[in-house]
Parts: sequence; C-alpha cells; structure tokens
Amino acid sequence: MTKFNSLKMLILVSCLTLFALACKKELTTANRNPIENAKEWYLKANLKMELKSSRKVENVTQDISWTDAKLYQQADGKEIIAVPVAIKLNSGTKASGSYLLMISKTDETYKHIIAYNAEKNHFTKSIDDEQVKNLYSNTLKANANRNSTGGTNASKGKVMVVEDDCTAFYLLETWYNEYGEIIEIYQHYLYTICEGMIDGGGEEEEEPEPIVEFGEADDTPLSMIMEENSNENKIVNVSWYCYKVNTQNLRFKSYEKIKIVPPIIGSQWLISDISHTSMTLEGTIAGQTVDYILNWSQGETTMNSAWAKMTLNFKDKRTYTYKNTTRTRYSADITAARSWGVYELVGF
Repeated sequence: MTKFNSLKMLILVSCLTLFALACKKELTTANRNPIENAKEWYLKANLKMELKSSRKVENVTQDISWTDAKLYQQADGKEIIAVPVAIKLNSGTKASGSYLLMISKTDETYKHIIAYNAEKNHFTKSIDDEQVKNLYSNTLKANANRNSTGGTNASKGKVMVVEDDCTAFYLLETWYNEYGEIIEIYQHYLYTICEGMIDGGGEEEEEPEPIVEFGEADDTPLSMIMEENSNENKIVNVSWYCYKVNTQNLRFKSYEKIKIVPPIIGSQWLISDISHTSMTLEGTIAGQTVDYILNWSQGETTMNSAWAKMTLNFKDKRTYTYKNTTRTRYSADITAARSWGVYELVGF
C-alpha cells in the first residue's frame, strides 16, 4: 500500500470514529432521563435572580433540590418536571413560604415557571399529577394576569398594587448570554400582601403563618326556579357552584336570570337573554375571612337560542391576623362557566 493510500485510509478511519462518537453522544442525550435533560438546560443558564416589590429589590440565590425532582404527566401529554426550590436572601436566611420550579418542554423548547405557597415545606410533601396540573395552570394565569415580562425588550417590570396599601411580590430572573448581554427576563408573580406588611420574602419566623389554600373553578348545578310562567314570557332563576376549595368547606354560588320567549316558528321556546344577578359564599375557613371579587360576567346565547351560557371571572380574597397585623391575600383570577339548554329549563 502506498503512502498516499495509507493517508487516505487514516483520514477515513478518523472521520468514521468522529461520526460514531457524535452519534453516541446524541443517542446518550436522547435516552437520558427527562429530569436530567431539564436540569442540564436550567443549570446552563447564566442568570441573576431578584426578589422584587414596590418597596425593595434584593438579590437572592436558589438552592434547588434536584434529588427531589419528579416527572408529572399532564392530560394533554405534556411532561412537567417539578422540583422544590429554597430562595435565600443576602443574609443567608431562607425566604418565607415554599417555592416550586416547574419545567415543561414543547418540541425542543423548554419553558419554566416558579410557583409559591405560603406554607413552609409545602412542596416537599406528596403532590399528585392533578394538583401539579392545577398548580401549573393557575401559576401561568397568575403570571399572565400580573403583566409578567419576557424577551429581549422586556423591562424590569412594574409591580402591581392591587388595592391601597397592598403590594405584589415577584421573583425576577434576568438571563444573560456568554457576552453578558440580556437575552430574557422572566417575572414570576408570588403573592400580594396588604395593610403595612413587612417587605416580601422576609426571614423565616418562629410563629407559623396561617395557611391560605385557594381552590378552583366549579360548574355544579344547584337549582332552577320559575319566576314567571306565562304564554308570553318565562323567566327562570338558576344557581350553581362556580368555585370550590376541595380540602375546605368553602364554595362560591352564582345566580343568573334567564328569559325565555315563545317561538316565532314551530313549538320550541327560545332563550332571549341571560344575566348575572349575584354571588354568595357557602362555608367558612377557620381563622380567615373569605370574600369574592367579581371582575366581570358575560352571558351568551346561540343563534337559534337553544341554550344560554354564563362565564364569570373572579378572585378569592382572604383576610386574617398574623402577629397582631391584618393581612390580605388574593388568588389568581379564576374563570368559571356553566350552560343551560332550553329543554332543561322549561321542558319544551
């Protein structure tokens, strides 16, 4: 074999070896545990984290319990990696409450959000797929409703004040590229406190703060009462549960008025209008005053008026006393809906 042929053979063998190593690396990455892939993606980030409110901005660090990370499967097939996180202040103490980092992947793109709960060590307990699904969805809504920022053109973000003497708290993440340029800003809404409270994320206190557990939308029907029943007009008052806290004896009731008119052609009566009349509370939570805040209501009817639908958007408001100070917390915006058919209402 000539020297030239030997050289060609050496080059060919080298190329095949490099190709095989590259394929092995890709295969190893593809077969790796999804948690490991998500961890690698997140830890590669060059980020700065701050605890932000209208009163104070403080640099904080994360202590992520990757050994406690778990993989959850959503109903739509999306996988979510959830891992508890401790947020440490400059003083080295842990911020109050509990934090959960949730990472999802769509195609080849990762996204993440951080959820908050006022109870200490809440996310180190056992939580099932349904709870994670609700938590993921509610946290996304909370961030959207609080005007969270993102992208290269995002500013530091304004802190929303819900009411007088109320302050919202956020975790603000600034991501940088290898040249120190900002590539992404994430703003994670945590909670709102009111009436002269301490700066958000204070040190852990010896006295445990009361747990505030919010619920979810409901659509359970309750009653249908005929207010007017004539040949010219029918009015039916309906009620339904629009909100529930599964672990507590607490629900919100909604009341609507539906107007039904005679048919123009044929024998089927038609729904002409639906309007929201009121909401009430059912049940209590020990140590907390519960109230609702109705943001908006919207009634709908179909083209042929065969059914009517009511959609509500509201908040769950809690007030309690902690260390001789009144505190107020709000849920994220909750949307609930219920429909009624004309046959269900009048039977014809």
